[in-house]
Amino acid sequence: MNTEIKILLSKYTHNRCTAEELAQVKAILQSGLYQEEWLAVMEEEAADDVIEGSDKTAPGFDTAKVFARINESTAPIVRHYPYKWAIGIAATLFISLAAGYLLLNNNYASKQQDYIAGQVTRAGERKIITLTDGSTVVLNNRSELRYSSHFSGNKREVYLKGEAFFEVKHDTTRPFIVHTDHLKVQVLGTSFNVKSYQNDNHTSVGVVTGKVGVNGNKTKRTYMLLPGNVLSCDKRDTAFQQITVSTDEILGWQKGLMAFHQETLEEIIPELERWYDISVTLSSKQLLKKRITASFSRKSLNEVMEILSKTAGFTYVINKNQVQIN
Repeated sequence: MNTEIKILLSKYTHNRCTAEELAQVKAILQSGLYQEEWLAVMEEEAADDVIEGSDKTAPGFDTAKVFARINESTAPIVRHYPYKWAIGIAATLFISLAAGYLLLNNNYASKQQDYIAGQVTRAGERKIITLTDGSTVVLNNRSELRYSSHFSGNKREVYLKGEAFFEVKHDTTRPFIVHTDHLKVQVLGTSFNVKSYQNDNHTSVGVVTGKVGVNGNKTKRTYMLLPGNVLSCDKRDTAFQQITVSTDEILGWQKGLMAFHQETLEEIIPELERWYDISVTLSSKQLLKKRITASFSRKSLNEVMEILSKTAGFTYVINKNQVQIN
């Protein structure tokens, strides 16, 4: 373990970095390296969270006190580094320190009726949504976001099916909560990606800036994520896995990038169907278990299928919007 890197990352999580150190942290986040150091810092952060908020799952949990403590310990630093994409998406690429805790155990389905506004995207379509609190959401293809036409009370809640990138307006008095079928995500003001498609085997959360709290709908444990952290869980909400990647990779789909890390063809096919608005069939179910590592930037369906077929050792036929894999 690199002790100097660990100390630097620890200073970052406590908002104590100089301008020069922030530049070093940016380089670390973009590299996707130093996972052992990140894990050590995260374990220390988790221990602090338990000590400071050990009663956060109890019925009498005092939300106001928790967020007052968070606000005192982490002053937000907001720095925007916009980049251009085909539809002009603006995303934060650097550091905005904040913190979030999962407080609610509301049922996803029963609460949706209270949220009358919504946006839906088709295959291959993306939308930029500006919420009434000033937060922005980039909604990926074949996704649905439901939210109140105005945020009232002491929280801001939205309900997601599919995938979206959130850039949340900082507000220490009203946590921002994203509900999915399997996970709940809570922040004060930060940017992160949530992927929760009904046909996928996993739901995931990836952080670009700030600090994000996540837990499964069937678990009480809260995971605290920092930039570059990606947390995924299976549909049973029982198996969680956390990795560290480059923040550019989390932003990838907004820039036309698809990336797969040892994912099975079974996991990749739904992504291709949403991305290219196609239907894929296989001659053998054994092909579904083939694992592939590959990335594509703005490539056509023919180019992607050619690379995948050589990597996984299969043949294919494309007929309009139908793809047959053999």
